[in-house]
Amino acid sequence: MSLNIHVSYDTPTACKLELTGRLDTNTARSLNSLIEDIIDGQFKVLVYDLGGVEYISDDALNVLFKGSLQIQARGGKAGLLRLQPQVRAQFDGLKSMPDMPVFDDESDLHDYLALLQKHGGRRGH
Repeated sequence: MSLNIHVSYDTPTACKLELTGRLDTNTARSLNSLIEDIIDGQFKVLVYDLGGVEYISDDALNVLFKGSLQIQARGGKAGLLRLQPQVRAQFDGLKSMPDMPVFDDESDLHDYLALLQKHGGRRGH
């Protein structure tokens, strides 16, 4: 099965990648290219919506982590949205991963984005 990627922009500086299908070694390459293009843009927030992902390989995890670390190095944030149980189990089993909040639904994500905008990209009160 292939991977479908839908790109949306929740705010002028937030980009969401909605992924559907299998995120394996082969599909991770195309995702990596897209993430690099996004990071080169003006975006400060990158969200991976994994609600439609039924499988994720170690190579694909590395692509997600690399993108997250790159955007964080530019002062941005990365997050995960709607993890399926089998995908969440893979993330939970990792010993280390970049600091990425996990959102159960769109409402949580939008609250987070509003908080970031209110505080100029910084988390906190």
